[in-house]
Amino acid sequence: MQILNLNMRLLPIYLQPTKTEKLDSSWLYDRTSQVIYSRRTEARGKTYGLDYLHLDYSPDALRTARGLDASDPIQRAYTQVTPIPEVDSILSRIIANQPTPYDKVRAIHAYFSADNGFKYSLKTEPGTSGNAIVDFLRNKQGFCEQYSAAMAWLVRAAGIPSRVAFGYSRGTRSGDTWTLSNRNLHAWTEVYFDKFGWVPFDATPASFVSGVDSAWAPDPNKVDSAPGGSVSGGNVPGGPPTGPGASPGANGNLPNERADNPSGALNGGTGSPTWPLWTLVAILVLLALLAAPGIWRYRLRRRRWPSVSAGPKPVPVTVAPGSPEMVVTDDGTHGRARQRAHAAWDELVDTLTDHRMSVDVSATPRMTAERVITVASLTGGSATGARTLGHAEERARYARTPLDDDDLAGALRDVRTAIAGRVSWQTRVRALLMPPSVVERWRAAAGQVIGRWTDTVIRWRARVAAVASPTRFLRRRTS
Repeated sequence: MQILNLNMRLLPIYLQPTKTEKLDSSWLYDRTSQVIYSRRTEARGKTYGLDYLHLDYSPDALRTARGLDASDPIQRAYTQVTPIPEVDSILSRIIANQPTPYDKVRAIHAYFSADNGFKYSLKTEPGTSGNAIVDFLRNKQGFCEQYSAAMAWLVRAAGIPSRVAFGYSRGTRSGDTWTLSNRNLHAWTEVYFDKFGWVPFDATPASFVSGVDSAWAPDPNKVDSAPGGSVSGGNVPGGPPTGPGASPGANGNLPNERADNPSGALNGGTGSPTWPLWTLVAILVLLALLAAPGIWRYRLRRRRWPSVSAGPKPVPVTVAPGSPEMVVTDDGTHGRARQRAHAAWDELVDTLTDHRMSVDVSATPRMTAERVITVASLTGGSATGARTLGHAEERARYARTPLDDDDLAGALRDVRTAIAGRVSWQTRVRALLMPPSVVERWRAAAGQVIGRWTDTVIRWRARVAAVASPTRFLRRRTS
């Protein structure tokens, strides 16, 4: 599974973009995950144009899609789940007698309905099974992240490729203007059908997130959405969310180009200094270069630390239908609490990277926190701190009201100390002097600079060749 860089900035876009305007070369588009991203440019205050395709699918067409071969890379990558007897028992009842992959997905989609006891809530009930999916299917209460993950799990257990996508719902309408804000951050499920690609399904019951019916995933509260009428309906905002599809499991990596290390001779002035002075200067420059990543990482940690981080406000988006432009503006709603949670989470992710612990960004914050607890063998206060950080990031991403916890700094400190105590002293020294989180960012930035300069040289060389072409002069002389 490819891993996304959590430090990338994403622009709000519609699915299937075909053309953009007013974006410089620092913004790149990944066709697999359908995101426009940058590693160094902020989205705040950005104005840009966008053309996109609006895709629609008919149920009859989707029923023609057949299952993928077991050797297909998508089938192998997006159907992996751990067998759970209770979940498999529920699934067998849901998809019984469903003839096609699409009919099975429709039956699973309709299962998350009010008639089956499911409801939307920002507060989840604690479970006793020891498994988050089992607890959710028992309690039948949660928010978009849990609904999308649960549906993706059931679809995968049925042998059909699926993934969880993150972005924006459609927003709210006022006259001719659609408004998107942090309240429209949303998660949904995408299912892969042969010859159709990734098709969105939203199993989350309607709440403050706006949704619309779609032909292939209608609101089961209005119609019997289960094929054959075997499963009752529910209150679901159907239709594909219109926003950035930052999907887990999708490839969002830039080529990690390595820039050559800067080098060159030191040029003297009017005098001729003795060689000890040159040696001292060279040593000081070398030490400064070696210390730069560690100093940068220290300053970044200071800015992020929850006890001092106020940070920028979240960025809602206003979209006028029929107009290709989006304008990103500021909105102070719960900005400080969300920024503190995001900053603490970014610091945790960089800490894991620095200490050579892999981070799967396709996982939810809660799953990442539990994985950190397992891999680093955290116990007591450090385990509680990891769960607190995961819960705060989860609320900051998806909940209407973020978690305003004054103990984030203490939780982060406990987790950092525990992680550092689980690795070798060589890894701790490397994390202090040459932190991988900083080095990789600098390498990627250097690769982008080299790429832009290369493109510029190629364009100028083509222009010079066109002006100075011998054929052009011969043609003019002949005429």
